[in-house]
Amino acid sequence: MFIDLLILTALCFFQSVFGIGILLFGTPIFIILGYDYYVALLIILPFSITISILQIIFSKNKNYEFVIKLSFYSLPFFLFHF
Repeated sequence: MFIDLLILTALCFFQSVFGIGILLFGTPIFIILGYDYYVALLIILPFSITISILQIIFSKNKNYEFVIKLSFYSLPFFLFHF
């Protein structure tokens, strides 16, 4: 359990610095540690989404036009997926 938390902390740091890491590296690592694919995603996905949202909120360079366009095109697929 401690090693899982240590790996997750390192992946969160890597994600916040480089913008990629939790999903790309974390999923195979947790599968190698013995977790199912869906359980690994349940562990990793909330952290990835939280870091991405915090980076958007606290970013100094905000491009509102891009955010609006991205939301306009991606939100319908997100809402109708469920």
